Amino acid sequence: MFSDQPIGRSILGTTESVQQFERNDLLTYKRVNYAADNTVVVTAGGVNPNPAHKQIKNQFSSAKNTQTQDPQPAQPNPNNNFSFRRKDSDQTHLIVGGLTVARDSEKLPAVEILSTVLGRGMSSRLFQKLRDEMGVCYYVRSSASYFTDAGLFKVSTGVTPGRLTEVITEIKNSLISLAENGVEAEELQKAKEFAAGNFLLSQETTDGRARDVAKQAILDASIEKPREYTKKLRDVSAGEIKQAAADILKQNLHAAAIGPDSDKQAVENVLQ
Repeated sequence: MFSDQPIGRSILGTTESVQQFERNDLLTYKRVNYAADNTVVVTAGGVNPNPAHKQIKNQFSSAKNTQTQDPQPAQPNPNNNFSFRRKDSDQTHLIVGGLTVARDSEKLPAVEILSTVLGRGMSSRLFQKLRDEMGVCYYVRSSASYFTDAGLFKVSTGVTPGRLTEVITEIKNSLISLAENGVEAEELQKAKEFAAGNFLLSQETTDGRARDVAKQAILDASIEKPREYTKKLRDVSAGEIKQAAADILKQNLHAAAIGPDSDKQAVENVLQ
């Protein structure tokens, strides 16, 4: 979806790029990026703030500021994009994705509820359709990744060989249905409670809460309390769900698959 640019590459690099690293490359990267003005320290749990703050200040007193580089802006690939890798396996592993909002967007809670309706849990639309009704997959789930200047909405599933195009068609049709017809009140309410409950569960451990606060401190303008975020989830309207689905469909969907078979042209026709 993002092609050959930083956001579209694996953070692991490639065999060639890793083999080219010299010691000075690593030291320079550490010096430039792991600096005082680019560091956030978070404490969570039963911590006395004042002594903790003093200790942290002492430990980091020698850290120096540096001039970090701004990240390269994301440039999404607007064209149809289907990537396939052949592998002998019992199923074809598939991801279908589209562009969505960045992490600072007010529309983010609506995308989260859309994802829940579509493919989170056994009562989601795609689980019931693809697994229970059609019997073409073992797992199916939807999720979204939010970056500072772009977002990625994706559905992943393991597909019975020979039915890849059929499954991609159903995923796209499910998005179209939500964009055109929306969601009923009962289904919407269940999705809200599911999403809010899962988020609150992720905040129950001290490390989970610390990770969330750290991410917000680094990437966002302010730090939001858990109850503030769950209120936004519960305030999402049916109309906002329709708009979130329609926004994803404004540009062509993308797909990647690994498995024993693929009709590339047929898949690309569906993605248009």
